[in-house]
Amino acid sequence: MKRLNNSGFTIIETTLVLAISGALIGALMIGTWSSINAQRYRDSVTSLESLIKQQYSDVDNAINGRLLNNNQCKSLVAGVGQSDCMILGKYLKIDQDGGISTSTVAGYRSDNTPAADGKEITALSSKYILFIVDGTTETSQLEWGAKIAWPESGLGYQITTTPRSIAFLFLHSPTSSLIYTFSSSDISTSLNGDTGMINDDTNGDPGQSIRNICVYSGDGFNKGLSVWVDATAFDASAVQIHSNDMNPADIYEAGSAFIGNPPKC
Repeated sequence: MKRLNNSGFTIIETTLVLAISGALIGALMIGTWSSINAQRYRDSVTSLESLIKQQYSDVDNAINGRLLNNNQCKSLVAGVGQSDCMILGKYLKIDQDGGISTSTVAGYRSDNTPAADGKEITALSSKYILFIVDGTTETSQLEWGAKIAWPESGLGYQITTTPRSIAFLFLHSPTSSLIYTFSSSDISTSLNGDTGMINDDTNGDPGQSIRNICVYSGDGFNKGLSVWVDATAFDASAVQIHSNDMNPADIYEAGSAFIGNPPKC
């Protein structure tokens, strides 16, 4: 009598193969999702950098013609049939939930006398009335649910890194055509008639101090990158992406004063 030769797999062998295959597929999926999330995080940081840089381009290319008959232009010094009302810049706000709003800023000179100290910043803060142009505010959201945070250590750190919000005011000087950058952690101001953000204190808040905006991913697992805005920034070149492993010499400009340790996100 012949013995049948059963060449199939046993239940134990089949179960073992399925378990190993499942583990390999699971590890592959985890690695894939990690890579996707890491790329999304980098994209959110890059988009924030681009957003801030875009404000300088918008300020440089502003067109003032449409403000000539704007009802908001109530100049105190323009003559009959005239208007010194002009587009002066952009106002950017990022709230603690990653919400973004950008608005066009206009203004008119309220006093023709020169600033007491002869500085443009003093003139902008004391001789102009600023306001947000009606209908120009646009809203969006940081990509992939990202949020901004304070550095965990180093320059500008906070013990509690979140929540954080920030506002930027980009102003084009009517006299020199320079662009001034001001920032504040207080985003509650409507800006209309308020020039409190205009301050040349490079170590203060508000003012023209260095801003290092840490970015955390929506899932909270990705961090370590930030968008850096130089002190007294005047164009898009002052906006850069920084990482925790950057050398201090690559962060601080040559010849500038070193203030504390480089920030870490």
